[in-house]
Amino acid sequence: MSTNAKPRHVRNTVELVFTLYLLMVPYWSLAHDSPATVISQLTATMADEGVSAELFFRRASEFRAIRYYQRAAYDLTQALALDNTMVAARLELARLQLQNQGNGNRSKSDSPLSKDPLATIASLTTHDDHAIRAAAVALRGEIYLAKQQWKEAAADFTESLSVEPNLAWFLWRAEAHMQLGLDDEAIEGLKIAYAVTQSPVVRKTLCDSYLAVVKKKRSDDSPIDSLSAGNSYLEQASMIIEEELVENRLKSSWRIRSGKVLMLRGDSHKAHEELRKALEELDARLETSHPDPALVQDRITAQSLLAECTQLHQ
Repeated sequence: MSTNAKPRHVRNTVELVFTLYLLMVPYWSLAHDSPATVISQLTATMADEGVSAELFFRRASEFRAIRYYQRAAYDLTQALALDNTMVAARLELARLQLQNQGNGNRSKSDSPLSKDPLATIASLTTHDDHAIRAAAVALRGEIYLAKQQWKEAAADFTESLSVEPNLAWFLWRAEAHMQLGLDDEAIEGLKIAYAVTQSPVVRKTLCDSYLAVVKKKRSDDSPIDSLSAGNSYLEQASMIIEEELVENRLKSSWRIRSGKVLMLRGDSHKAHEELRKALEELDARLETSHPDPALVQDRITAQSLLAECTQLHQ
């Protein structure tokens, strides 16, 4: 896929779709008023001047900010009733519906949140504007991802990525490919993503994907050529890890990855040392009243791998 070949004006148009929400936020909400205050102001404006799609959309954004999702969804449907072409309102309503499904909430049958988000954005997925269509198709991909319809999700993200090299779409497509067992396609897509975005998140995901594929190939009865590819992936993961260990002051997560590489190479002794160093750093960083949950999870991972190394020593 040659995302760099896309004209710059196309990418700018896509960015415009995703900034619609910000552009439509009322000037007073850019100040320091609370959402409740802004809601009161908007409600008063509606009473004095009459309703409009824009005012309903603005109020919906404030309801969303305070997690009044039912009220937000209601205002978005009112906005669409007044202006059925309001793209931002349709996308936002579908996102709320997807979020509601993901949380397992049971809304009343007549609630806007109970409706199918696929139906909400259906008209946008064939829109004449490339940017709007890309945004809608990507959101449809998110919905398919939530439904574990991996093939459909991967196809939608690929379509949207042909218009806009979006970081989240790259990552979600890789997830769908991995779930489909298309490991090489997932890795190739992440390599393209990193070349385009230079994102450290993508780099971490790429490294973790390398390691996951190597472990999978070795646990399966894979053919020799597949194992050779796995060894190549292991070397590429190792190169990323070595660079990150040099460049980063905080090394614990990369030491854990280094430990995984060493275990895959059969060097449990060196892996044990790397994991021990990772735990020392994590213990020091976790000496706070409100520790980062990600660090807690890293410590659990390191302890588990360390126990595995100890068993291999015995």
